[in-house]
Amino acid sequence: MSTGATRLVVAIETSSRAPSIAALAGDGAIRHRDLEGERAHASDVLPALEELLREIGADRRDLARVVVGLGPGSLTGMRVGVAVALGLARAARADLVGVPSFEALASDVRGVALLVGDARGARFNVGAYEVGEEGARELAPLASLDEAGARSFLAEPRFAHAVVHADDSSIERFELGGREPRPLRPRADQVLRVGLGRTPAADLASVQPLYLRPFEARTRRR
Repeated sequence: MSTGATRLVVAIETSSRAPSIAALAGDGAIRHRDLEGERAHASDVLPALEELLREIGADRRDLARVVVGLGPGSLTGMRVGVAVALGLARAARADLVGVPSFEALASDVRGVALLVGDARGARFNVGAYEVGEEGARELAPLASLDEAGARSFLAEPRFAHAVVHADDSSIERFELGGREPRPLRPRADQVLRVGLGRTPAADLASVQPLYLRPFEARTRRR
């Protein structure tokens, strides 16, 4: 797909408690909008997108590409984002691109970016990237670690001068070596910029949320 300014591209990012959408249309400017509250993932994504497209004089039937943040993050949020993106791409016969949300967030850093977020169940999602003019290069595979593993990962000497993105729970839990952390809040405009340069999925159904840990069935207590 051409990424020329005449093509309509939208992005959806719902992996965190701060979901957002973005659009790139005819004038080449990216419009970004935050959704209100963590419960907005399911109910507000499509209405907010419709409103944003009306503001820029576009219609989702004109979509050429849909970009979605794949996480890691909220399981419900990731599922909703991917499901909405898949529906939009199918309806408009548009390209679909999935982008790791951690990578999109790291893309605004110059140098090394270290990311950590509470994945619940005594697990933490971690990632590390080196970011240059050509984008973000993964320094370590995205992983779900227990608290000891995450603590060891964050303390690695190669990350001593990294820019840290962390959520509130991780900030309280871990020693970050005096580094002032930035919020762990990937944005749809960051996802969109990264997704513009990616090859679209040959099979739309292959675009799936990034689950970093195996599913654990739990027995309900009586």
